Amino acid sequence: IKVDVRIIAATNKDLEEEIKKGNFREDLYFRISTFPIHIPPLRERREDIPGLAEHFLKKYSAAMRKKIKGIRREAMKILMEYPWPGNVRELENVIERAVILAEGNYIEKEEIILPAGERKEEIIPLKELIKKVEREAILHAIELCGGDKEKAAEMLGITLRTLYNKLKEVEDGS
Repeated sequence: IKVDVRIIAATNKDLEEEIKKGNFREDLYFRISTFPIHIPPLRERREDIPGLAEHFLKKYSAAMRKKIKGIRREAMKILMEYPWPGNVRELENVIERAVILAEGNYIEKEEIILPAGERKEEIIPLKELIKKVEREAILHAIELCGGDKEKAAEMLGITLRTLYNKLKEVEDGS
């Protein structure tokens, strides 16, 4: 059986250094490094952040059936200034979280939640954050169930009574 395949592999390790340390097989390295491509980390290509953020915003807005139009300038400034040690995956997670938290048509700076310690002066109190996430989950479940609150409660793993209590809290703004 003749097989013609190409393998695409990615790593965040320096494989040449790993070979020297004895942690990676040299013969395997030469088999897979026919055409190496080096992609610099996100912190070295900040000009990509707005485009990537908009892409993830569209992806998660559609997935969560939200009509978020964009990211406010102050929120984008926070994204541009952060060093992104987790690269594109970390940016994607931050945007997904912002979409979950978003209450309006735009991502606000308060909805950009970075790892602890990065924005100490702007940390959202945990109680407030939990309420926002809870609210979004409930509204999303009701929408997915076509307005059937009993099915939504079941989907969320809560009683119908709890669902109504949470909805009352949402309506009261508490």
